[in-house]
Amino acid sequence: MWQILSILLSISYTALSQSYENTQETTLLWTLISTSQNMQLHGFIIEHPSVLMLRSEDGRGAIWWAWEYKNAEALAILAVNGVDLHYSQTDNNGQKPHELCDTYDETLQEAQSMIEQKKMEKEAIKLKIEEEKQKMYLNEQDEDDDDDDDDDMEEDEDDDDEFSGSSGGGGNGGNDDEDDDEDFFRDEL
Repeated sequence: MWQILSILLSISYTALSQSYENTQETTLLWTLISTSQNMQLHGFIIEHPSVLMLRSEDGRGAIWWAWEYKNAEALAILAVNGVDLHYSQTDNNGQKPHELCDTYDETLQEAQSMIEQKKMEKEAIKLKIEEEKQKMYLNEQDEDDDDDDDDDMEEDEDDDDEFSGSSGGGGNGGNDDEDDDEDFFRDEL
């Protein structure tokens, strides 16, 4: 029973994992890695960690591109964010990520030498993101408070009109009601 269930799960996982497509996210990942925009890459991954699992239509993802472009810094960033640098799955051509790099040993050594630095960078980026979120939250709260103050001012102005004795029309200082009463009584006579 367990063997059948295990086989079904592995087949469904394989089927799900084979649905690769080019998306805005895969294009952005490829661009950041291929052009060595590594600080932006690190921030993007921290805010959207699920992008590490994405693959484009050729079956490649971030780890393939980092190896292909010999981007040791991107490899260190990926490693710090939980990606195995020796990822064993293959792309649509049957190639493992590290097989795309003709300077494997040098690139790996350089990437490994940056891992501690990238760990500290990751913490700094996370702190900066939290600070920005807190700042945005406080700004929203200030805007909400300002909106409430405006509503209070409008209500106070309305209250002033009710107690000032002016009805806002007729130009007779609020005596419109008295004129109406006189007309009513004259009509009755």
